[in-house]
Amino acid sequence: MERSSSVDGAIVMCGGKGERMGMRDKGCVSFNGKPVALRVVESARRNGLVVVFAFVKGRSSCSASYAGEAGALLVETPGDGYVEDLRWIAKWAHDKLFWKRALILTCDLPLLSKSAVARILDQLPDSPWVSFLVKGEELAQKGIKVEGGLLYSSVSVVDILALIKARPTEEIPYSSVKYSPAEEVWDFDTQDDLRVFSALKFRTGSRHTKLAIF
Repeated sequence: MERSSSVDGAIVMCGGKGERMGMRDKGCVSFNGKPVALRVVESARRNGLVVVFAFVKGRSSCSASYAGEAGALLVETPGDGYVEDLRWIAKWAHDKLFWKRALILTCDLPLLSKSAVARILDQLPDSPWVSFLVKGEELAQKGIKVEGGLLYSSVSVVDILALIKARPTEEIPYSSVKYSPAEEVWDFDTQDDLRVFSALKFRTGSRHTKLAIF
């Protein structure tokens, strides 16, 4: 499959401490017989995307090893926090790979699939920053403990130059895409979350998916 023309590649962020998972490297957690980080990288690469896996040494080295097996480019980041590391890896992707626009994922999306990534790429508005939102009520009805309203998922698309040039306190113009089923772009924090995801994996499919840009 040819690479999507809407983005230059995907950046998978992996560097959280996993405190609610007992300080575990979440990308190494097995879901349906496969480490989650491996599943996320495969879902992006099966859409023809080059994947840069941004990890923090020691904290997420295990996930990086699986991501490398799936063909991702492994890049160690400083570990200064999600926003700071995203800016750092965005500049790296611009300087080294000449990327202009990237799909941003996290390593702990157990129900992200090839088809979900394809739908995300097919529905992108032309915006410096695209946030994928989900309904909290939809997640709560399926057993995931969240608040109501529209919630930011772990998926976005960013104009790399806009991110690099923006001051840390500057808000980048953005568009929002409401995605359903919400669990396909939602991450996990606890073992209870994983049990819910395990039950849901049998009930997900493209026929249930809706996207609305607003």
